[in-house]
Amino acid sequence: MVYRDDIAALAGVYDQLAGHARRPSGDIDFYVDLARQCGGPVLELGCGTGRVLLAVAETGAPCVGVDLSPDMLAQLDGKDVPDNVRVVQAPMQQFSVDGGPFRLIYSAFRPFMHMVTVADQLACLGGVHRHLAPDGVFAFDVSVPGAERLAIDRIEPHEDMRVPGDDGDLVRHAGMVHDGAGQTFDIHVRFQRQGAGGVTDLGVSSVKLRYFFRWELEHLLARAGFAIDAVYGAADRRPYDAESKDMYVIAKPLPVPHSPALR
Repeated sequence: MVYRDDIAALAGVYDQLAGHARRPSGDIDFYVDLARQCGGPVLELGCGTGRVLLAVAETGAPCVGVDLSPDMLAQLDGKDVPDNVRVVQAPMQQFSVDGGPFRLIYSAFRPFMHMVTVADQLACLGGVHRHLAPDGVFAFDVSVPGAERLAIDRIEPHEDMRVPGDDGDLVRHAGMVHDGAGQTFDIHVRFQRQGAGGVTDLGVSSVKLRYFFRWELEHLLARAGFAIDAVYGAADRRPYDAESKDMYVIAKPLPVPHSPALR
């Protein structure tokens, strides 16, 4: 099953939102440093508008970005894309690209959480395994909901982010429904531009995200033919602990794929 998130409205405001929300995290530096350590070629899954991909490309490595959303890729195409970057429109569960095997495959800012079902997760990881060099590295990050968030079944729509801009404030209103049994959050957001000229609705987007626990990921990756090399609690590589809000995972392929999911 391919779960198709509705993120068309998000594409037009993504860079402004992500720049505001993610710049303090240091995630770009995390993946750029990995690219320098691993060398090329490099593949990013869920590259979106190229926020991380274009920074990684500055290392000089040949880079391929994969994303399902034509709206996101249209935003990327409108930028100054260097010659060492190639983009492919495809879902993370069903991608097939040339230019490999890749020394580094990564997925920045939680695209793996869009893999809602185990079938989708294994299909994605199987694709990573097939495209990764035997001594390559797979890295990704996911958010870690705290106990207070897991105790809540529903959050009514409310303003949860405001980003100042020259043409007015970009405002995000978000609501959430939590399915504890399914380990998912259904998130519905509305974007507005608020300024001296009034309020302009920019559209709505809805996504379903699957959250993961530490040892669940360990077993999932092992099932797909990977061994975890490191788990961090933030992009600065601090240890993962009970207070961590994110997991940054670095995994390497096992010598021989042994899982039926890879056959």
